[in-house]
Amino acid sequence: MSEELERFRRSLTDPITTREQLDSLDLSALEALGSVERHEAERLLIERLDTGDDPRVAAALERVDTARAVDALRKRLPSAADPLRGAIARALWRRTRDPAAAVALTEGIRSPDDQTRMAAARSLEDLPGEPFDRALLEAIDDTYWLVRINAISALWGKHHLQQWSQQIHRYPNLLRVRCLSGIPAVRRPAVAELSEVLELLRSGVAPPALGWTDEPLDSGPVTSFAGSLHAPAGGPEARGIDLEAFAQLAPGEEREFGEYSLVLRAEEGDARAFGVIESVRTGRLLVALHQLASSKLDGAERARQCLTGMARQASGQ
Repeated sequence: MSEELERFRRSLTDPITTREQLDSLDLSALEALGSVERHEAERLLIERLDTGDDPRVAAALERVDTARAVDALRKRLPSAADPLRGAIARALWRRTRDPAAAVALTEGIRSPDDQTRMAAARSLEDLPGEPFDRALLEAIDDTYWLVRINAISALWGKHHLQQWSQQIHRYPNLLRVRCLSGIPAVRRPAVAELSEVLELLRSGVAPPALGWTDEPLDSGPVTSFAGSLHAPAGGPEARGIDLEAFAQLAPGEEREFGEYSLVLRAEEGDARAFGVIESVRTGRLLVALHQLASSKLDGAERARQCLTGMARQASGQ
């Protein structure tokens, strides 16, 4: 037995103690095997696939990429449970574009397992067509924020929206900011708008026809405000949010971008965002503040404190 086959066998049986082991079997050892030992590795993987639930096995069989490996994945898919089911579906789709794999990937969006839903959202970036877009739109409304981020990233990647989001205050990126919100009342109208936009793009409407531009962001208040917003909130390099730049944001998309960006920061509990919201008190920000206060997001308690403070000020206490 070669050293490489021994390494690969150990990766199948050793206790998982590192992130690398959790993510994958020793695929470098697998790739280094000669034809005879590679056949033996394939046998071990199929045996483990049939009797176990390790999702790493499916990814390794995808790498083996033989008719026997693909057939084993197809046979195991109907009886597999998540997260193995999702891993098999991803392997099959990438190698064969199997319709059954596509169905399983779409179903993965509704899995009770957070990791499976995240992986399903990432995988759907490779699937063209309205049904898979619809599944990703559903995932943007997931209760787990990492699923939402993966779904948004998948849709932006699939439809090449990133190149139209360089001017961060313009509609494509503003839509993304709103979709990222953990507040349903902020997020869901944006998801409905995104659904309409995707339908237009699928029908052949070009982004410039929607008024989008791929020109880079010019310097100015938007740049200054965004830079301060993403600066560290604490520590030796901490910066406050540039209130002067915020005040200079033009009505319309610039101001909407500024306000919804503040809402995202407030959802995370960023004290700087609450300071700006308390200072400017626009209608949009106050509505979002009330919605945040009644949520279970990280910034909910701070939002309630902020509203209590403003109420006391209004009553002259």
